[in-house]
Amino acid sequence: MDYYGDLPVYVPAFRNWYMDGMIEEGQMIELHGSAYFNYRERTGMFIPKI
Repeated sequence: MDYYGDLPVYVPAFRNWYMDGMIEEGQMIELHGSAYFNYRERTGMFIPKI
């Protein structure tokens, strides 16, 4: 199978997924302030704990 042939399709999808996550995180910070930062440090989220 040629997985690299699908790469041009996946790269923009992952970029959009990441940007959506950043927008949602900004909204959570606006709504909950320091409580969200404490939650994020306690749970680690996905990418920072790799």
